[in-house]
Amino acid sequence: MARAKAIDALDWLDVGQVPEDLSPAERRETLLHREVKAILERERRIRVPELRAEAEWQHASGVTGRRTWSCPAADLRLSAVELEVHLGHSVPDVVASWEDGDRRSHVMLIEVTVTNVITDGRIGRLATLGWPVLEIDIRRMGGSVTRDELARLVLDEVAGKRWLHHPVIEQTRVHLIALMQQEEAEAAEAERQRLATLAVSAADWAGRYLEAFRRRWQEHQTAAADGQPPGEGWRRAQADVTEAVDGLVVHGYPASLLDDLPLRAVIARILSLQVGTGIEYRTDLWGVINAILCDRGQARRWHTLYLIALKTWPPALTARHQEKVDAWRDGVVGSIRRDEPTYVRETTWDRLIGLLFPEMQELLAKPFGTPLYHFRDAMAGRPVDSSRRQGTRAGASLPASADVTTVFDAYDPFESHPWFTDASRKPMLLAAREAAGRGLSPGSFARDYGAAPPASDQDATLRLLIDAGLAKTRYEWSWEWDRHWICTWK
Repeated sequence: MARAKAIDALDWLDVGQVPEDLSPAERRETLLHREVKAILERERRIRVPELRAEAEWQHASGVTGRRTWSCPAADLRLSAVELEVHLGHSVPDVVASWEDGDRRSHVMLIEVTVTNVITDGRIGRLATLGWPVLEIDIRRMGGSVTRDELARLVLDEVAGKRWLHHPVIEQTRVHLIALMQQEEAEAAEAERQRLATLAVSAADWAGRYLEAFRRRWQEHQTAAADGQPPGEGWRRAQADVTEAVDGLVVHGYPASLLDDLPLRAVIARILSLQVGTGIEYRTDLWGVINAILCDRGQARRWHTLYLIALKTWPPALTARHQEKVDAWRDGVVGSIRRDEPTYVRETTWDRLIGLLFPEMQELLAKPFGTPLYHFRDAMAGRPVDSSRRQGTRAGASLPASADVTTVFDAYDPFESHPWFTDASRKPMLLAAREAAGRGLSPGSFARDYGAAPPASDQDATLRLLIDAGLAKTRYEWSWEWDRHWICTWK
């Protein structure tokens, strides 16, 4: 009823040149088409709605991927407007032309809907022409409509307009599907490469990294001796370093910055201490040590690593050089025991360094020289007495110069646990003691220990710890450690 009323109200339209044999509805529809053409011819502009493409793709995993693309509504300046041009078997209401910013010509077909809905068949025929097809739906304007209201609808509004067909939308939909297919293929390739990387153990990647690290330095030295820039050998070594770093990252190690400063310098120094000569230093081993002694500021935070390396691979030094190393070590140990932050090492990289240099793992696991050394006493709010300052416990006889790592040589509190004399359980007891000292929770220990013989079940391992009084829960041990590696049963 509203549509009929709207059409009946179009008494301002020019009825000249309209065939007399048309029905009233056909007559009014023809008049509206002419008026829309007249508006477009007069104003030579039109606002068109946004372009929007949506695409779906079913991945091999069964997940449906979705992508969308859109281009905002735009105002077009028309260069030509024609009414009811015969284009093969199709006669669109309006054919409009315009030029883009690059002066390329474009054509658009416009369908004006007054009463009858545009059928899919008509849309299909218009689409075969290859041009965009825009619908202007006059029906949305219920009740009477004035000339100004019709002009505003045609020229300035996007409500009542929709793209029946647009080549860009179709092309973009195909492109979005191709993009999702490409992403799936790339993801599959990335997963293949990840699995291939994981097929090589983290320890092997660590070995490859150090080998390539040394080879890169040798290639650099060879080129420098010849007065030449680094050549193909150096580039291959650099590529191998990068590949090994990526391999370690895939294995979950924080290695992304391994070949950047300061980590690269730290690795070069430890490697130099291991092999007994300068790596990335044009000097002998003492030159490397002397460079370390000259460190200032934040660089000193790495010194406990170098001292661990020296203890792991004792170098043959002159008496004078050995005295300097001893004085350096005493200074570092004294500073740490005085709660000074100068040489306190963050443990972020300890797991990675322990992988690169397995011989250092045992000493890296000790809390001395790390924030954990002071953390347990601070959390418990306990003062540190003089016996703890010396790294011992009341009743234990250790020399004043004893290192904290020797405490268990004089006193082992775990000897009082029944598992200590149980040959089948003692390995788990000692492993649990070490895990707690490294800050692992009972649950994390049970996960790792339970995956290896003789245990084979994480939950069973955790139940054993709790039943034996070693752990309270998955998250809490039944003992606590003080800053000097002294165990107190809770």
